[in-house]
Amino acid sequence: MITAIGAFAEAFTNPVALAIVMALAFLLRPPWQLRLGASVLGALLALLSLLPVSLPPAESALLLLGSIAAMLLYAEVALHLVLPACRLARRLVLTAWELALDARALLLDDGRLPPAASGPSTGPPHEADEKDPPPMPPTGPQVS
Repeated sequence: MITAIGAFAEAFTNPVALAIVMALAFLLRPPWQLRLGASVLGALLALLSLLPVSLPPAESALLLLGSIAAMLLYAEVALHLVLPACRLARRLVLTAWELALDARALLLDDGRLPPAASGPSTGPPHEADEKDPPPMPPTGPQVS
């Protein structure tokens, strides 16, 4: 059992493994793919640590399970904490950018929003609406 805990601690404190799991979290959309990738990464880390030594099969299995558990914990942290925080940060930045563009447009264009504004408004009035209608032809007897 100590072997599993040691393998968990070894894999969990590996910064390269953390970076790989976070990269997988951004690349793989469905959660099951991230969990599968993290499990494979944990198994690879355990097998790499088993190469130079020969352990009894029970300890090898515990080492493998500990390493896989550490990578699955990284995957769950990425799924439930890191990715939602990144989505929120992206939304906040995009909203602030849109507000800054709208404020700039209001300040520089005498209060008129650009036609591609993101709201339901129709934009500034058209040129044809501001002109006088053409004069009507005379009706009545024509004297020449």
